[in-house]
Amino acid sequence: MDRQGWYGVRCIIRWPQMIEPSYEESITVWHATSGQAAYTGSPAT
Repeated sequence: MDRQGWYGVRCIIRWPQMIEPSYEESITVWHATSGQAAYTGSPAT
């Protein structure tokens, strides 16, 4: 659960200028890809 929230927040912080309806789609794709990658080797909390 923490990973999901962290990734979502990170995505928004990474692209603060991309605050558009497109950012939502990007987060979904990025979140899905990063989510799996995080499971194999997530960063230090």
